[in-house]
Order: sequence, then C-alpha cells, then structure tokens
Amino acid sequence: MGKLVRGVVFGAASPFFDRVCVACGAHAEDLPICKRCADGISFLKGELNIYNKRHYRRLFSAVSYDGPVPALIKGIKYSKRRDAELLLDLLIRDELLANFSEIDAVVAVPSDPFRFFMRGYNPAGVIASHVAKRLRKPLLMRAVTKRRTPPQVGLSLAKRKENVRGAFYRPYLFPNDVEGRHILLVDDVETSGATLDNCAMVLKRSGAGVVDALTLARAL
Repeated sequence: MGKLVRGVVFGAASPFFDRVCVACGAHAEDLPICKRCADGISFLKGELNIYNKRHYRRLFSAVSYDGPVPALIKGIKYSKRRDAELLLDLLIRDELLANFSEIDAVVAVPSDPFRFFMRGYNPAGVIASHVAKRLRKPLLMRAVTKRRTPPQVGLSLAKRKENVRGAFYRPYLFPNDVEGRHILLVDDVETSGATLDNCAMVLKRSGAGVVDALTLARAL
C-alpha cells in the first residue's frame, strides 16, 4: 500500500469510509480500496506520446487503464459511494500536477444533457473539480457543451472518432472565458483521443491560447 500513502488521511478515521473496496468489493482496511487492487495499479510517469496532430499540446494520465482500474473507475462513476471521490487524491499525485503549474484554468469534458440528468453529475467534472482545487485554479463550467451522442463504449477507434465529431460546441449565451488562456482539459479515460481532441478544438476556436490534457486513466 506504499504507493497510496497519501490516502492514509482518508482511512478508518474518515466518517465516509465504507470499508469495502471500490474496485472489487472485498474488505478494505485503511483505504477505500483493498491492498490487492492497490498493488495492481500501474502509475504512469511523464508526458504521453501523441501520435497524430491534435488540438491539445500535451497529454498526461495518472494511471494505466488495466488491472483493477476499469472496475475502480466504474465504481467512482456509478456506485454513488460517498468515499469514491477520495480515491482521486490517491491516484492523481503531486508530481503529476506539477506539470500544470502554468495553466490559467481547468475545463472538464462535458457529459451530454441526458447522461448528466440520469447520473446527476458529470464524472469528468468530479475529476476536474478535484484537480482545480489542488492546483488552486478556477474551474470553468460553461466553456464547452455536448450534444447527445451514443455511448463510446464498445465502438471501434474509427467509430469513436465519428461519434464525437461535431458533438461539442461553445455555448454562446455565456461569456467566452477561455480566450487567451492556458487551459487544462480533464477527462476520465483516454482511449482514441477523439473526445479530447474535439473538445480541445472547440476551446482553440474559442480563442484559448494553449490546451493541455489530463485524464485519470489511459488505455495503452
């Protein structure tokens, strides 16, 4: 559990700790994740390769999307556990956030209105809010909006790109608060890069100076 030592403050002393692993449901002692799942997390170091020209400049991810991580993220997104958000502090390390000391603001990849209504929140927004607080930067809530699209899960890379093409746009009823600013765009999982790229394109067309990207996990 040494990898997750930062999370000890959220251990048994926390009134929100459920003592059940978010990823596998096994008994958990001091964290919202059991030792077996914690030891199976692969943390990523440094900037990730971007193989095609993208509208975002750099890409970083906290962990690899394998081992217990898919179940972990599913638990964060769908279980509605009160302690699930505490795992973000364990996964998103200080050394990762140090790469974004020069950003001006944080933007979350938006959910479409239907999924937001059904869940009651935006999973990427939860992560982005956490990152913004840690970086002490503003979280811009109205920078990008999404039209309703079919889920990305199960689609091929080509279908993923087609599915999100034109799905994002800037809501013109709100002030353009990204113009000239260095933006950190945040999502939960990066697979094909299509979602991040389309969001970043909207931000750049809205006048953002630089867009960097951060995801909780990346499918390698």
